Amino acid sequence: SLASHVFALDAARVVTHKMARASRRSAVEVEQTPAVKLFVASTGWPYKPCHAPERPLLVFHGAAQTAPPSFLGKSGHVCRRYAELVCGIANPDHDNVFILDLSDVATPAEWRGELQQPGRATKSLAKWLARFNPVDATVLINGEDAGILAPVLRGSSDKWINRVVVAGQAPPKALAALNTVSISLVPQATLASLTEAFVGNGHDGQNEKCKPVDLHFVFVEFRLDVRTKQLVQTAQKITASVMQDVGPAELPPSVTEAPNVAPTPSGVSCTGLATHHLAAGMSFAGLAVQVLSSLVDGSVIRAALADVHGSIDALFPRTLQTQVVRGRFVSVTGRVISADGRLCIMGDRVDPHPGLREGYSAVRIGQRNASDHVRRYGVLLLRGDRGVLVRRDGGLQLPVAEARTHETSEQAATRAVAELCDIYEEEFVLLQDVAPAVMYDSSGERLVVTRIFAALATNPPPAGYEDEESEDEDDLYDWFPYHKIMARIPDDSMRKCVA
Repeated sequence: SLASHVFALDAARVVTHKMARASRRSAVEVEQTPAVKLFVASTGWPYKPCHAPERPLLVFHGAAQTAPPSFLGKSGHVCRRYAELVCGIANPDHDNVFILDLSDVATPAEWRGELQQPGRATKSLAKWLARFNPVDATVLINGEDAGILAPVLRGSSDKWINRVVVAGQAPPKALAALNTVSISLVPQATLASLTEAFVGNGHDGQNEKCKPVDLHFVFVEFRLDVRTKQLVQTAQKITASVMQDVGPAELPPSVTEAPNVAPTPSGVSCTGLATHHLAAGMSFAGLAVQVLSSLVDGSVIRAALADVHGSIDALFPRTLQTQVVRGRFVSVTGRVISADGRLCIMGDRVDPHPGLREGYSAVRIGQRNASDHVRRYGVLLLRGDRGVLVRRDGGLQLPVAEARTHETSEQAATRAVAELCDIYEEEFVLLQDVAPAVMYDSSGERLVVTRIFAALATNPPPAGYEDEESEDEDDLYDWFPYHKIMARIPDDSMRKCVA
């Protein structure tokens, strides 16, 4: 009958849907298996994935060596730490440098064990190279890690690697085992010596034509296509994220001393928030986000979090390392802090979360990042027909300052007036029903966003105050009528805020 036929079709759809969901789960499980992370730094234009890249330059990172080499940057994402080296060894017109991060395959201690007896980690590396399938590659590897290559090469009949550049001292036994490839030794591994080692190998060392800001970075993942069952490469552009530190470069003392501070009561935390609701000094609970990146840095984890609206940098105690895992959806409880003028989440609790609403996904790393901009807060303080200008940096301007660690925007603006004008906070009131004016300065490395709040003096001028000629060059500030404010402020954006 027609009814039974329709029922059979519906049942088939349900089975197919269940099978597809199971396939997707299998693909996710394959992704989450500890494996090599591949980052590609490129000059000229971003790398596009290809099968069997010819004569690539592979840089091995994160294996047995614990002390970072001198040619490596001290902090930030692994791509940023290699940026200066890439500029030295890459062709400035167009080149790709493949950075293989092995830190997720095994710990340094486990890698040192693999040097003595190859095991699981070595097999994982060999399996990954078979997927990547390079042809006649040049490998740059730290001397202490050189021993991991020999068993990988012995187990393959393919010509994956043609030349190995060993940076630093390597055990003679490890070098002897690499008798099937060309070896270049750079005992004193510096930027200059490594640049010299790559001259004549397709890399001309003209680093004066290439600067870190000119580089393009992508993260390449190997995914199992559910329909074709083929392994495919997908490239995600990450330049905007990796070329800046995730979280503040230096933690403020108030953050490092956080264990001595009483926790914020949960009753005053905001709930039901998204990333575009976050503001300086806000305490929150239940922020549903996806972890886009996670990097252990000393006692903290630096992470990038995102939802459908935007992204933001975050700091977590290292004790939460097992919860703050790239790709996971989590519910975060914490506070929005300010460091170096940038907003950042200081998380103190992480719980599992089922994910975003069906049909929606988190933004890409670095997209609409609330931590990208430097934020400052100031006040236009009025009394009658006059406003306050402070003397600063040889000129006159509105009182403006960056927020301290746990301050809100209004607190930072109030403090700017109190400190720069040396007056008590009780002498004025912010006008909550007047929207702040916003100005943008893109002349520096980062966009600077300044919010100017309107405020009124709560007391009349002192006795004997002269209306027109009251300016005193020795005072921290003075009161000016509107036309003088507009004439004396040199910054056009600040004049627009006053207007």
